[in-house]
Amino acid sequence: MRRFIVAMSAVSLLLIPLPASAVDVTQTEHVSLGFNAELPISESITESCCLGAADFTIGFDGSASLTVDMGADLSVTHDNADLIDGGEMPLSVGYTPTNDPGPELVLDVSGDFSLEFDIAGLIDGGDTVEDVTFAAAAGDFTAPLAGDAPIDIPITSDSLEFSVLGVKVADAHIEGNLNLAPVPSGSVAGLGGAAAGLAVAGDGSLSAPAPIPLVEWQTAGVQPASVSLADPLTGEIDVTASPVVHWLAPTLDLDLVVDLVGAINFFGIGDITESLISGDLGAELQAAGLDALVGDAIGGLAGAAVADRIAAGFIPIPLLDPEIDTISLSETPTIGSVSFTIDADSDDDGLPDGQEIALGTDPFDPDTDDDGLTDGEEVEVYGTDPLDADTDDDGLIDGDEVNVHGTDPLDPDTDDDGLNDGDEVSEGTDPFDPDTDDDGLTDGDEVHVHGTDPLDPDTDDDGLNDGLEVALGTDPLDPDTDDDGIPDGQDTEFIENAINALSDDAFKDESPGKGLRNALLRNLENAERAVARGQVAQAIHHLEIVRGHLDGCGATPDGNDWIVDCAAQVQIRDLLDLLIENLSP
Repeated sequence: MRRFIVAMSAVSLLLIPLPASAVDVTQTEHVSLGFNAELPISESITESCCLGAADFTIGFDGSASLTVDMGADLSVTHDNADLIDGGEMPLSVGYTPTNDPGPELVLDVSGDFSLEFDIAGLIDGGDTVEDVTFAAAAGDFTAPLAGDAPIDIPITSDSLEFSVLGVKVADAHIEGNLNLAPVPSGSVAGLGGAAAGLAVAGDGSLSAPAPIPLVEWQTAGVQPASVSLADPLTGEIDVTASPVVHWLAPTLDLDLVVDLVGAINFFGIGDITESLISGDLGAELQAAGLDALVGDAIGGLAGAAVADRIAAGFIPIPLLDPEIDTISLSETPTIGSVSFTIDADSDDDGLPDGQEIALGTDPFDPDTDDDGLTDGEEVEVYGTDPLDADTDDDGLIDGDEVNVHGTDPLDPDTDDDGLNDGDEVSEGTDPFDPDTDDDGLTDGDEVHVHGTDPLDPDTDDDGLNDGLEVALGTDPLDPDTDDDGIPDGQDTEFIENAINALSDDAFKDESPGKGLRNALLRNLENAERAVARGQVAQAIHHLEIVRGHLDGCGATPDGNDWIVDCAAQVQIRDLLDLLIENLSP
């Protein structure tokens, strides 16, 4: 039995790996700490009594089955507001042992028992009892931490009956108790209470500034930690807790009770009680060399510290992979881990949650203002306000400006025509063309100044486009500005206005009043009277006479030209051509 206890302690202690680095997590995960083990046991105990007159040997050949299954909740709490590029994120790392359904510890020792005796050379014999459960224990408990009462688990056994030649000669059974107490802190973190090593990986690499990358709980609850966040902080952060162990301080009291009966009692020999083990297991663990074995496996200062704890009789109960795995002394089991995921950008909009909280956007809504642009696009790409669906207040939401119309969501008037983009879309004008109808007036002037139609170059349908009418003084909203019965486009008035606006030096006769300006105007008036009489052909004839005095300018005017400023001549000639075209059938 003593060898069994030492062997099981070795299995538990070998599960402690090297410390890992610090982590963070936002979730709670339930874990089971423990293992299944099936170990062979071969034990022989020889005792003498009665001044050496009697020798007794009790042997056992069988196995011990041990299951430890202790539940716990492991958690890490963080504040989304701390998820900011390059920031520091405080964490609260929690551990709470739980009493899950069923027993947390089950022990069964079964096999074949034998009894041999020699009493003063007079009685010599023995018997074997096969396939019996000799010792059993079961405990239903919450794993203790500091301040919790130790757990007492009684050990019971069958009463074995031995006979020789059909005559009962002895009964034997085990009496004892297993006590599981919490373990105080050791010289460094991780050597008492419950402990977890922490590590992190993934987008937005984290690091732990703490010198000891282990968290230890002496009582159920949380311990503080802090991690440095990457810049930029993006994607998911994977957090792993491994190893996770709960330290226990076991003390074991086991007595073997043998009651000799029948003929043997004739010699006055009564019950024999043999203490197999009493107290903590430190001496047994150290005598077996398990402290050195585990300490060397871990190595360094951490290994030495663990070895000291083992020698003091403390045993860690681990998380395995799979949980409560079957282990043996011949192979090292796989340490389990608890995995968590922190999504630095909960809504996948390109902004870490902490930045969203600082901005006032919703970290769980990728488009807080519902404008068709993600919060990340608004902040990082377009510079728009993620809290204002229409950043430039032009009547178009930012998403439509970018994705539908292609207008500038930061400029209410993309083409600078005096109409904001929203009005242009509503009116049907082109927000990229300041003069949608190419009439010489910006869309804004048409709407806000002149009241003309920005989609119709000739709002009053008089044959003159709106820009020309504004420039030459006719009314773009009145097809007959001077009310003479002739539409503005067939009236000479707009040409007369243009000629009157020319400077004197534009004409061939350099002195004012020499008559060429007046000659042009008289010919135009003759044409207008002909139009009024319905004599359109005669009117066109008058106009062609005038045009003949305005046809010389290519690079320079010719000798017959009345207007010698080529720019002015071309302007008036073009107006004449427009009028002739409007009059022609």
